[in-house]
Amino acid sequence: KTLGTGVFVDANAPTDTVATELNAAKKRLEACRRLKDRYTDYQELFEVGVAFQFAQFTTADETFEKRDLLWKLVSTFAESCQDWLSQDFADLDVNELQSETEDVFMKAHKLHKKFQGDVSKKLLDSVKAFRAHVPTIMELGNPALQPEHWDQIYKIMNIEPEQAVQMEFTLNNLIESGIMDFKKEI
Repeated sequence: KTLGTGVFVDANAPTDTVATELNAAKKRLEACRRLKDRYTDYQELFEVGVAFQFAQFTTADETFEKRDLLWKLVSTFAESCQDWLSQDFADLDVNELQSETEDVFMKAHKLHKKFQGDVSKKLLDSVKAFRAHVPTIMELGNPALQPEHWDQIYKIMNIEPEQAVQMEFTLNNLIESGIMDFKKEI
């Protein structure tokens, strides 16, 4: 019952708080599983047949697995984005970025169909927003792009060469400098 309320369905809940709550819920489910298994053993031992089928436990276990998967995906995507945005762009593997983004998009889409909740919607919207930038990121990560090409890109963006040299060369800085406004030119 609690897996459908509180931080588990709050799209703005901090992922570390949710992870702590999920861990506590997992421990409670494991304790319930042990009790369920013991009771099942008693049913077999006393040859009473199946007196109780534990449907609520099965439902709770399935709900936990889905919530856990959803929140792990939220956390993983947030961590990946942070890594992609903060590392030196020259070291960024744009093919891996594209592949991971597509993988998360597919999973987020499936989970949103199952949950139709705020958390899955926020995840799907975040992935869609980032995914919209991927074609441009792929172009910028093209190994054939030479320094003179970057000079042209900076010129289009109205960034002076001295300013470009001083700027930390990260995807986050490129985005904040407005590079996505020049998708067509790139």
